[in-house]
Amino acid sequence: MANSPYTTLLFNQHIPPHTHFFWEFTYTVNGTVTNYVNGTPVECHPFSKIVLIQPGVTHEMIPVDQATPGTAPLQHRDIYVTVDKMKKLCAMLDKNLYAALCQSPVTVIDTINENMESFEYTLNYFNVYESSFSSHMDLFDQLHTTVVFQILGILLKHKIRQKREYPDWIENFFDNLKSESFLCRDVQDIIRDIHYSHGYICREFKKNVGKTMVQCLNESRVVYSTILLMDNSLSVLDIAMRLNYNSQSAYINAFKKVYQVSPHRWRMRVFKTS
Repeated sequence: MANSPYTTLLFNQHIPPHTHFFWEFTYTVNGTVTNYVNGTPVECHPFSKIVLIQPGVTHEMIPVDQATPGTAPLQHRDIYVTVDKMKKLCAMLDKNLYAALCQSPVTVIDTINENMESFEYTLNYFNVYESSFSSHMDLFDQLHTTVVFQILGILLKHKIRQKREYPDWIENFFDNLKSESFLCRDVQDIIRDIHYSHGYICREFKKNVGKTMVQCLNESRVVYSTILLMDNSLSVLDIAMRLNYNSQSAYINAFKKVYQVSPHRWRMRVFKTS
């Protein structure tokens, strides 16, 4: 797996056709490249999309532009995930996600509206500590698991939303779900801001989405909490209070409805996976 079992920041240059024996996420940091996966082209601009390439396919990368003196180097980021780890992390989000990803040699994840710079900031730790890799193995494991899980969460969110087009007020609701402050709001406050009647909003949301607004808000809050669970300095109670649950037990019960395990057990499973 290149120079690291987790991730590598590489200069944009022609990478001849090669076969993957692991899952790979790749995105450009500077410059534009075209990824060819089994001959199918996917053009990538900086932080605009993540290309997920499954094992066993042929991958080739060709840079579109050339570096010029005095400008930032043209680079892309590769993130590697073993098959076993990919299966386990997918299962924690959606039991059908891994099988769905295996149906296509390449999956393109639109990240135009995502904070990709935060991923790159986190992944830069791998470069900073590369010379002392063995002594920071636990840190690398945790960072890698955190980033891969976040990317899979973005993928799942887009996968659900692409099934159909929604009215603007429902689209706005989903757009706001990536904000922690919005996730902490009471659903009645959210409904008041939409300026339709309570009954109309509840009826149309359920008809369009197949779930109630309360269900979507609660599930999204729980999924977001998994990012906070990656930080061992935060207790389960800390996370419950931060996300505006009435109590720790309310958070635990909500978490179990989504993942069928407690937050504590989920945290143990993730770090065991790492």
